[in-house]
Amino acid sequence: MPNLATHKTCTGCAACVDACNFNAISFECEIDGHYYPHVNTNLCVNCRSCERVCPILSNTRYGNNEQFTSMVYAGWCKNDELRKKSATSGIFASIAQYIIGIGGYVVGVIIDGMYCNYIITNNIDDVKYIQGSKYMYSNPQGIYKKIKLKLAEGKSVLFSGLPCHCAALLSYIPSKYKKQLLTIDLICGGVPSRLLIDKFNESTCNKLKRIISFRDKVNGWKASGFRYKLVCEMKDSSFYVQKESEKNLITDGFACELTNRYSCYNCNFAFFDRKSDLTIGDLWNDKIFTTEHYNGISCIIVHSEKGMSLVKKADIALADYNKYVLIKNNTKIVDGKSFKKSFFARRHMVKFFHHMSYDALCVCYAAEKYKKNIKLLIYAVLRFLYFKLDKIARNYRVNHIIKTKHKV
Repeated sequence: MPNLATHKTCTGCAACVDACNFNAISFECEIDGHYYPHVNTNLCVNCRSCERVCPILSNTRYGNNEQFTSMVYAGWCKNDELRKKSATSGIFASIAQYIIGIGGYVVGVIIDGMYCNYIITNNIDDVKYIQGSKYMYSNPQGIYKKIKLKLAEGKSVLFSGLPCHCAALLSYIPSKYKKQLLTIDLICGGVPSRLLIDKFNESTCNKLKRIISFRDKVNGWKASGFRYKLVCEMKDSSFYVQKESEKNLITDGFACELTNRYSCYNCNFAFFDRKSDLTIGDLWNDKIFTTEHYNGISCIIVHSEKGMSLVKKADIALADYNKYVLIKNNTKIVDGKSFKKSFFARRHMVKFFHHMSYDALCVCYAAEKYKKNIKLLIYAVLRFLYFKLDKIARNYRVNHIIKTKHKV
């Protein structure tokens, strides 16, 4: 029987599921709201294909692109309509349209009701569904097989997803097909538990029909203080729209990082130099391109010749950006460690979610006001101190990298 990644180390990439030719591995959501692989011993032939593609067990060297010196840019899509519909600046949409335009396929995540799934498409109208941030687990089951099939047919495929999913894909795809494979990964904030959405739905008496978006730019993008704005459609055709000052268990619960997978607290894929072709994310705390902030601006890290060719051919405006200024203001590019895994709200997460009221959970996981409850007040103080310590430790690690110009 194969030795799969443990609950502490598994990233949820599901590459092991696709690698099994005997359907012996299933991916199931467990009591903590995270998905993990399970082996059916009656079907398993012990071929170990699952172990070979697992980016954790195979010790994938994701932070190494010795063939190319990664380069940093600020950028935005020149197409105003695409840029307006995006969560940030429309970089992905511009590249995706170019790939589809030359006969290729695009892979990304769409919201499907209350879930997120990867799709592969060559329909340009589908790009708008892939656009936008999704602050929940994205299910990759089956997508690796579909990508490999298109590559085998000689098609170009652009993949956009989490760094761990990108690493899994690169581990899964044979070298002979990688010339046509193009990869974009994201600056990741971790994968939150499914419990956040389930508890929110429960608070609406299970009236939630679908999530429409997690944030928008109705009031423009901001380099700092940019808030989430959850929008949902209910079963009675009404809409829930998160208010400016309102705390929400889904979006703010994601932001606090206290329900993340345990592997997210010691991420093996947070590096400046990466095996992906491009890394994109919000250009937080930018002080240079202030005139572009309202419409949205991204950071783009180019890791390969293929990546450089992509950004030059797509309809994107590019400007050089200082590597270390970017890292200082976007620490999660290079630092995937966090003390939050040890905080008691994470260690006892399952118990909290099964015994606390929705309002109490919002205090614990969405930083809602404690409402004169002394126990919750004490909790809020402890959380503040713990989070402050975590931030100080992260800044120390990142500042050390910048100061020593250590290879990141």
